[in-house]
Amino acid sequence: MAMSSSKTKIVGNIGSAAGGLGSCSVDYARSLGNPFTGPENACIPDYPALMTGRYRTWIKGTFATSTNGAAAGFGYIVADPFGAVFSDTPGLMTNAAAGTEVAISMNGTAYTSNSTYTSAQLPNIQYRIVSAGLRIRYTGSELVRGGQVVGLHQPAHVALLNYNIANMDAFKESERLPVTRREWTTLLYRPVDTVDLNFKNTAPAALPITALTDEWYMGFCIQAADTSGANPQAFEFEFFVNVEIQGAVVLNKMPSHVDTAGHGAVNAITNMAPTLHKPHQKDSDDVASGLVSASAHYLHMHTSDPSIKPKQTVKDGDSSWWQKLLGLAPTIISTVASLL
Repeated sequence: MAMSSSKTKIVGNIGSAAGGLGSCSVDYARSLGNPFTGPENACIPDYPALMTGRYRTWIKGTFATSTNGAAAGFGYIVADPFGAVFSDTPGLMTNAAAGTEVAISMNGTAYTSNSTYTSAQLPNIQYRIVSAGLRIRYTGSELVRGGQVVGLHQPAHVALLNYNIANMDAFKESERLPVTRREWTTLLYRPVDTVDLNFKNTAPAALPITALTDEWYMGFCIQAADTSGANPQAFEFEFFVNVEIQGAVVLNKMPSHVDTAGHGAVNAITNMAPTLHKPHQKDSDDVASGLVSASAHYLHMHTSDPSIKPKQTVKDGDSSWWQKLLGLAPTIISTVASLL
């Protein structure tokens, strides 16, 4: 029976229970779209089903562009989802308050998460990232608000060490956004290859940091309007990471789920949607709902399950709200069944 929620109806009306997007895939999609307040018990719904623990960890704080004139009003924040898995490994770094760097470096201020696990428990535990998100919001005076925020989720998951604004601009996945105090500017994690879906039992980089490993692939560069450093741009930040973990020392484990078709649909949309590739200033709940609806529609259009009603073609110009939200072209999402 369909629930009263309009968001649930969007999913429930697409196909039968056998051919529709499974609840585990719905949770996974919502977690990818909104890792901050989405489902905390989401898992990656692929084979095999395992007993795993689920937990959410985070790092919160404030930072500002440099007050040192040599930095020309530059600031940065870079995050490592794997580092945030443990409480004794750095998961986030910002530029130093009076730093002289004009690119992402190892000389900033490092932060650790509130995780209940430490790297000392390795290799007796294995972990993988379900979802993660980094977001920043201006907190300074309106009199000096200005400049630009440039964000990048490195598309090959290469470390952002030594990246500056020009380096980020070279990627189509980057975006320049205005400094705003009302909307969060958000970067979302997404898996880019099969390695990202596997469990690992090796430790991230430890403190003190001597090198940024490949996991440091999410970050923002900020250019203040005042390049003298006299009027730095102040921000608050939140970095949330949702983790699936297994091992003898892990408590409160529950079965993971297998939904091959649903998992494939979510990953397909994740790799199509520019909103999942670029930084954005959209509501996280809306992004999560859009990702669920797009994934369910993709499964509906591409399944061979006879219980699903015949496939339909969406015409150009008939974009649904979720297609517009995620930046998906109708001709992409509605591939003709005969071509499959």
